[in-house]
Amino acid sequence: MKLIVLVAMVAVAAAQDSLAPVPYAAGSDKDAEIIKNDFSMDEAGGFTADMETSNSIQQSATGTSYPGSEPETGSYGMTGSYSYVTPEGQTITVTWTADENGYVPVSDAIPQLSAGQQEAIDASIAVAPAGDFIS
Repeated sequence: MKLIVLVAMVAVAAAQDSLAPVPYAAGSDKDAEIIKNDFSMDEAGGFTADMETSNSIQQSATGTSYPGSEPETGSYGMTGSYSYVTPEGQTITVTWTADENGYVPVSDAIPQLSAGQQEAIDASIAVAPAGDFIS
């Protein structure tokens, strides 16, 4: 019994080390392997997907199917995230949603518009002839 407990503790300790992000090494991407690839779909068309590679790329997503009033109509709402380690060793994480409002990523790594840039965009839209933009 003690041997089984000891083996279990060693296995848990080894698993903890394997969960730490792997430092980036030039050329490591070409040898990367998929170490996790889970996908499940429910009867309503919703899904959950999780993926991880040996070079610390991780991705997860969930989707919900919203049926339409007619066959072959409806929409999907999805949320997810992905992360990777840069050559400088920084972990970049992006969370996102994708639905009828489009794709919306959120991350500290995504540059943000300054107030002046946003004002210029808003001014351009305000003076554009009607019909130039899809609303």
